[in-house]
Amino acid sequence: MAANIVSSAPSGRFYYGCAGAAGLLAGLAIVFWFPALASWWPSDLVRVYHAMSYVMGFGVSRIGDIPLVAYATLTLSGFVMAFCHPGHSKLPIVAWAVHNQPSPREMVDWILRSWALQLGFLVIIFWRFAFMGKLTSYRLMQFVGIFNDVCYLATLVLAGILLRDSWRDFQGVSAPASNIRIPLIFALSFYLPFQLVWILLSAQQFELPLWGWLLLVPAMVGVLLARLATVGIALCFRRWLGPQGCLRWRGPLALFSGLTVLCIGGNAVIRQILNMIK
Repeated sequence: MAANIVSSAPSGRFYYGCAGAAGLLAGLAIVFWFPALASWWPSDLVRVYHAMSYVMGFGVSRIGDIPLVAYATLTLSGFVMAFCHPGHSKLPIVAWAVHNQPSPREMVDWILRSWALQLGFLVIIFWRFAFMGKLTSYRLMQFVGIFNDVCYLATLVLAGILLRDSWRDFQGVSAPASNIRIPLIFALSFYLPFQLVWILLSAQQFELPLWGWLLLVPAMVGVLLARLATVGIALCFRRWLGPQGCLRWRGPLALFSGLTVLCIGGNAVIRQILNMIK
């Protein structure tokens, strides 16, 4: 299929230079302002990791007394966290849509699978290990850290694939475009944000594990809605480019996305290494 072939005609050194400079600047800017971007939050919206204290504020003592507005609020909080905060593999989703041009149904299908795997990993860690094994919070966070390390490594692999295909396109090599779906699914599935993890840790501290799962579900639904919204934006962008535009700009866009993702993923890996050294 034409959508799976890297265009052999380079778009020009100027376009590649602009794409490389823009990708590098965007990646470094996100890394530099990452703390500020990650700490931004609407003032009137409860933060995801405050879910337990937020529900306790209603004065409820039974699960059945939790108001529906609490679930709706946590769903919105999960959406804002995944859609507005840096990370969560939003740019790789857009890159996948343009680079490999999967069908909308295929994109939605794999996004749902990655979300189910992410939720399943949380269940494995906190139900099997925490609530049944009675592990400490420190040990649980070590498990979470291992999963996040896999996410960061998958992100670097994805960036490397994009940069390799961009270089091939720049050289005018006609070759099949590498599919970045597998590293993308690994990055999405193995990423366990601290905000979501803290819901379950708080439930463990309150000795209310069932409450933690009930509050985690709406937050996870918000994360899923954010990913689906990203898919919608990616498909609109691909439709705007058109099939020929995707082929023509695949190389520069892969270079831009690869460098941006490389900066963000590399920063995460470096921070993890520094934390291990301390």
